[in-house]
Amino acid sequence: MDNEIKRALSIKEFCSQYSVSPAKFYLMLGAGEIKAKKIGTRTIVPHEEAERWMAGLPSFSPRAA
Repeated sequence: MDNEIKRALSIKEFCSQYSVSPAKFYLMLGAGEIKAKKIGTRTIVPHEEAERWMAGLPSFSPRAA
């Protein structure tokens, strides 16, 4: 497995790596903010889709004091 590239994340892996709760993930999925794929009964998020979602998030800009 050391040389294998994992091309998709399970929902649990996505939520852990991107600090999103499962409830928030399903809300984003339902709103079309992120796309997932099905393999049988499993739902997965391709790495490219996870990175597209992350890149589309707004940047943090602190307010002036």
